[in-house]
Amino acid sequence: MLDVRLKMSNIYKFILLFLFMVSIIYLYKSSFIKIKVTDKLEAQEKESVRVDVYYECLCPDSRHFVVHQLFPAWSLLKEIMEVNLIPYGKASSKKSGDLYEFQCQHGPVECTGNTYHACVAKTSKPEISLLYVKCMIENNLNPSSIAEKCAGELAVPFSEIDTCAKGREGNMLSFMMGELTHSLSPSVTFIPTVEIETSQKRFRDSLKNLSLQVCLEYKEKYMKTFPACRELLQ
Repeated sequence: MLDVRLKMSNIYKFILLFLFMVSIIYLYKSSFIKIKVTDKLEAQEKESVRVDVYYECLCPDSRHFVVHQLFPAWSLLKEIMEVNLIPYGKASSKKSGDLYEFQCQHGPVECTGNTYHACVAKTSKPEISLLYVKCMIENNLNPSSIAEKCAGELAVPFSEIDTCAKGREGNMLSFMMGELTHSLSPSVTFIPTVEIETSQKRFRDSLKNLSLQVCLEYKEKYMKTFPACRELLQ
């Protein structure tokens, strides 16, 4: 009888854990870690174009895209851009006790860097998250050190980000980034992958000129031209 009770107890624990994970994944899929320039209410009311960036912190193509496409586009069009950062790329994960172990395309340092990026997007003020990630991705070879350096340059408290990245919270965030990445359709073949309004139809063109693609999507979505887009659309 004792063995049966123990087995039943383990089954119940497994079911509860499974339901918890499903609910967490659902929440992350329905509401990405967002970078906004206003509060949530204003963001819901404003006209915006959603841009989801699936990347990895040591990927040269990801670095180039963030520095030369994403950041300039956001600087020009921040009033209409809602950016979601998903740092994971072509990684994999497996359960190890209560946590997850990750294998990343560019090695363990990239896994650590991806976690710091996820924690930055979660814990930093929305209006500076992209500034922080741009700062980090330019030199991610020592994630903890560069995260601290960028925090100092941007006057952002580092302790919360560091605690997140080194603890269970960061581990779970990285797992969720993986779940979001693996759920893409079409699936990832190139990093970075860019979705605009949850579609990859502008993906390849976005790698060359993200600002233009955001402007085109805005015009298509709202049937008008955003003022900062006029020159691009001529």
